[in-house]
Amino acid sequence: MARIFIRLTLSHFKGAAHTHPHKKLCAHTTPPHAKPQAPLPKRGKTLHTRPMYWLDLLIILAIGIFVATRFFGFKLPDDPTPKGKREGWKDLIDKLQPPNPHQPAEQKSDGIPLETQKAAAKKPVKLTGLAAIKEADPGFEEATFLHGVEKAYHYFYESWNAQDEEALAHLASPQLMENLAPQMEDFETRDTIPNVAVEKITHLRIESARLAGRTAIIEVSITAKQREGEGTKTGPLQTVTQTWVLARPLTSSDPNWELANIKRDALDA
Repeated sequence: MARIFIRLTLSHFKGAAHTHPHKKLCAHTTPPHAKPQAPLPKRGKTLHTRPMYWLDLLIILAIGIFVATRFFGFKLPDDPTPKGKREGWKDLIDKLQPPNPHQPAEQKSDGIPLETQKAAAKKPVKLTGLAAIKEADPGFEEATFLHGVEKAYHYFYESWNAQDEEALAHLASPQLMENLAPQMEDFETRDTIPNVAVEKITHLRIESARLAGRTAIIEVSITAKQREGEGTKTGPLQTVTQTWVLARPLTSSDPNWELANIKRDALDA
């Protein structure tokens, strides 16, 4: 291939020299028997000064370089970086920047990948108990709720002593009113009324809380000192512990809680 390139180059220069034969004729004397010839017109530029000569030379050199690199094994060095992992300018600039002292360094905890830790941090935590109720009802306050339960306890036994079904129905649920109905009928049959005197509530706390759909349910433990009797008779002072179950639909505009059930423990003298 190199020999072909050299032959093409030499033939190009020979062809350029034969294109002007008058250069050789001008060097000989005109024969005596020949007619005098008119002098050839002068050319403004010679072979070596015309622009096309340099253009041809540049083209030949370019072809020669291409042939040499194509057929003689001159190749550019390969990039050892795997494809798809080559760093761009942005990655390079980020590496050259000094670390930010105010930004905590990312670390692995117990071998857990950082991506897994970040995904777990973004995952919402399901709340339970009072936390779930407070999230669903931001206006709920535990102290205000317990104060209302204390007042409801006194109100319930005042209405119970008076056998006021309308007042009791305002506080108790329909199911609880059905459970209280046999006792109220018994008092009416015996022509008497209950007599429960609540002297003091000694203990009041929330035992459990949960959400049932959009209804909040809270169980409250109540311990009170009270006397129980019938009619005008009052019994001895006793310590009574009850568990009140109160419910309230969070979608309701009524702020009052409904007494759903009463669980009464054993009496302590």
